[in-house]
Amino acid sequence: MSKNLNISTPETETTDAESMQTGVFGLTSDAMARRRMLLKSLGKGSSVIAAAAIPMHTLAATGTLAKTANGMRCTVSGNQSAIHSQTTVSDVCVGYSPGYYKMVSHWPNYNSTTTLATNSFDTKTFTQNSKFSDVFGGSSSIGSITLIDIMKSYPSSEEFHWIAALLNSLPGSPATNFPYFASKVVGFYLAAEPMRTNALNFFKGYMEVHN
Repeated sequence: MSKNLNISTPETETTDAESMQTGVFGLTSDAMARRRMLLKSLGKGSSVIAAAAIPMHTLAATGTLAKTANGMRCTVSGNQSAIHSQTTVSDVCVGYSPGYYKMVSHWPNYNSTTTLATNSFDTKTFTQNSKFSDVFGGSSSIGSITLIDIMKSYPSSEEFHWIAALLNSLPGSPATNFPYFASKVVGFYLAAEPMRTNALNFFKGYMEVHN
């Protein structure tokens, strides 16, 4: 997975149909970036042009070029607002369940010598012993509990699933074509409703595939 890029907030996520309805002078920043990338990529091959046609802020691995296990687009908006549209691409986006991450040795970048899984995104560095609120921010009734303790002892909590989504998004994760970077996952957690719940349902319903 590529290093985390400067990506937009969840509120700016739009469907392809919405993007197509804007003219050149009314394009969003993402659409303008795609247009510039497309113009620069002419003559450089179809794969580059195809990449220019998808939202810049969801270019994590090849997630937006993939589909979920049930054949839907591998984005929050694609499954929530365009659930009827089947995709024809062959790559599948899948993540691992919270249960898989109960074992810290399954976490990305686990070091068997230090017994720490040290990961970073944006300006944050954390391990399994970091508090939930220190990593995600916001307010949570179990925010003062460490990530690994939540994974082991709070399986009925929403935080249980948010942590799994975060781990799936990190470089070194065993997830395949996960569609969002870590900062985007945290952005979804901090987003206003209904985006926050839509994202949580997407991660729970479509990305927690492997145990």
